[in-house]
Amino acid sequence: RLVSTYFYDLSCYRNPEIVEIPRRTLIHKLGAEGFGHYVKNYLTSLLGDPSRIQNLHYSPQINWFKNKFDYVCRFENFQSDFDQVCRQTGMQRQELPHLNRSSHKNYAEYYDNKTRKLVANIYAKDIKEFGYEFGKR
Repeated sequence: RLVSTYFYDLSCYRNPEIVEIPRRTLIHKLGAEGFGHYVKNYLTSLLGDPSRIQNLHYSPQINWFKNKFDYVCRFENFQSDFDQVCRQTGMQRQELPHLNRSSHKNYAEYYDNKTRKLVANIYAKDIKEFGYEFGKR
């Protein structure tokens, strides 16, 4: 999710009307190979207290859940998870489009040990609650 957000930020740089100046300037300087710097500097300063993050691109997903849910669809399995919801609710199945797709290598290739630890700390509740493991899809 974070690698995708990083590349989204890079693409927003091309449209200055939708990205604030400091982030746009930083992303422009970093380029496509600056993910480590992005995490170690920009993201960690932004996420000093993850519970206070207002930007949904960076906020831990667990903060979005105010109520208990019976089922959570994962983006990485979104179509098959949605198909399951359709079967369980009697809704007609439909093909979901994948909009705003970014183009990049497998997310694990952008991490080093330090960025992996920083992100694991920032998103610890998400990783635990949703059963994620680094490097597994």
